[in-house]
Amino acid sequence: MKRIISLTVFLILLSLSLQISAQIGKGGCSDFKNYKQMKDDRDNLKDKEFFEPITAYGSSKAEAKYNTKVLILRELIGNQMYLDNPRVDSVLAEFAGEVVFLLKDEYDVFKTKKKYRAENGLYTCMVYRTKYNPDLIEFLQYYINTFIKYSVVFIVNPYIERDGDAPTKELYNSALNGFHTMCLQPKYKFDNVIELRMLERAKLQPKPADYNPAEGFQSYATGNKYLDFVTSITNNANRSRQVDIVFSMDTITITKVPNTDQRIVNFHLIGYNTNTATEILIYDSKYTVDGASNDYDAVDLALKEVFARDIDNYMYDIAKRYSSYLRDGMLFSLKISDSLLTQNIELSLEQSMLDCKLFAESSINPAVWRNNGQQIGKSWEGRTYLLDRLRLKLMMIDLLKNAGVTNFNVDIAGTDFIVTPMK
Repeated sequence: MKRIISLTVFLILLSLSLQISAQIGKGGCSDFKNYKQMKDDRDNLKDKEFFEPITAYGSSKAEAKYNTKVLILRELIGNQMYLDNPRVDSVLAEFAGEVVFLLKDEYDVFKTKKKYRAENGLYTCMVYRTKYNPDLIEFLQYYINTFIKYSVVFIVNPYIERDGDAPTKELYNSALNGFHTMCLQPKYKFDNVIELRMLERAKLQPKPADYNPAEGFQSYATGNKYLDFVTSITNNANRSRQVDIVFSMDTITITKVPNTDQRIVNFHLIGYNTNTATEILIYDSKYTVDGASNDYDAVDLALKEVFARDIDNYMYDIAKRYSSYLRDGMLFSLKISDSLLTQNIELSLEQSMLDCKLFAESSINPAVWRNNGQQIGKSWEGRTYLLDRLRLKLMMIDLLKNAGVTNFNVDIAGTDFIVTPMK
């Protein structure tokens, strides 16, 4: 009898697996390669020979070699919009070692001639021929284009905006304008900057005591200054512009140095990517001011210098964080109301997630979705290489339907995908 039951269970599982495989074959799953797959595929590498050698410098042999890879990658990307753009150069520097490969006997590394060392570096590398991964070139071109075209809004800390006195607001706005001006330099290509007054911000309602998101997801005020601001933008049906990045002048602090006339002014800057619900800039710009008669003068003097000094560091930090989720995937979660799930549906859905590679390998974390201490559904959290949230949502809808889920809504809050019964 046990053998008959075991055989029956096996046949059910096999049937489910075959159904899922058939659905995947019909296009119900992803049609793209993720970064890891492309990086590990060395079968389609292409040769590139240079009419004149690519030359770069560094303080060590390894640095000189890597810098040539960055220059080669920049040439292979080959789009005019990328020239003299530190944001793009930072992204390319993050990926060059995985896209470009130096070949034995096709490059030379030697000590730089003495008269050029101080300006260029101790070592010189010259590359005559290389191999590269064309799939990753295409991947980077697509995401750098997306990155460059992001729309941006600059704001002051919402608490200061609401509660600060007039002089404080004036200082914060002056600092924000200084930061804003630096970011708008042509070489950084933050062209799509939206003025705050152009946004129709929704006023979020407070959360009721009996709110249960599994019975119909809604967005409510949380008491978190930036989360509320970002949520009000992304959930305002009347807004006229999409906002991808929110930059803020968060905090200005002034510390008087004991027994001196010096003051240390610190500007705490932050940035949020509203599409991936991640912080992309967290930076403290410190500046020491001599002889200021008061705190306001100290800030005024500091902000005339500090942003010009640190702007490249801001851009590098932004690119570094952007590069990390291109390589490692975007953290996201799928939350489904218990009322939509059965054991068979859950099994089928999880098998589809694995077969579709919805989550990056080994990143998935299944868990219970709770509200006020009570289980209201199931959740799966992990990383995805599919950074286009619309494509990700459509893939999830296909997986849910194929698993047998019916009459449901999918709402997006940051990178939480909330599946609830259709009302």
